[in-house]
Amino acid sequence: MSLIVAQQLFYAWPKAKHGLLLEHFSLEPGERVLLQGVSGSGKSTLLALFSGILKPCSGSLQLAGYELTKSWAAKRDALRAELVGMVHQQLHLLPYLTVADNILLGAYTSAKRLASSRANNQQQLRSLLAALDMAEDLLHRPVHQLSIGQQQRVAIARALIGNPKVILADEPTSSLDPENRDRFMQLLLSNAKQLGAAVILVSHDPQMRQFAFDRQLQLAELVRMVPCSGQN
Repeated sequence: MSLIVAQQLFYAWPKAKHGLLLEHFSLEPGERVLLQGVSGSGKSTLLALFSGILKPCSGSLQLAGYELTKSWAAKRDALRAELVGMVHQQLHLLPYLTVADNILLGAYTSAKRLASSRANNQQQLRSLLAALDMAEDLLHRPVHQLSIGQQQRVAIARALIGNPKVILADEPTSSLDPENRDRFMQLLLSNAKQLGAAVILVSHDPQMRQFAFDRQLQLAELVRMVPCSGQN
């Protein structure tokens, strides 16, 4: 079963004259997809729709078989917590919590992911740190004491904890220099592959094309802006 299936998906911000129309998109289990587009082209909006943060105005959007267009906010939140790991452009780490607590935040909102992480809590944390080339003694250090590169790795670990089905990454390398960007991407994609998680990464950086994505798509080829009265 496809993890994400969108058909004639339309969304417009309140009072906007135009909205975003995605005629068709699907994501298969374990697939890695790069979506590229210029700033303001709707990349972040599309990820917010796929994750259930935003509710579509019309059309069909399924996440692991659940129809998000017919789901209340609480149901969409529960599905996102159980199925989706998020990597944000601004990281959204809590600076005075420890590395371990920041990572486990990715599982606390889902009973299923929390049960999965608790079953071998310390082992999962150690395994993630080892895979991300971070010293184990960092687990109990406040995250604000880490370098930017280390904080990026914590954000990856938080997205992967509890084995989500899909990772959604929104411009996660925009603040990194080329060396740290390349390292980050290799870590993200290799760890997601190891866990069997699908990945959708959105970016305006043309250098993203060098990495091992199964599909590389231009957002302009997938979506178009249409008048709010003419989406059908």
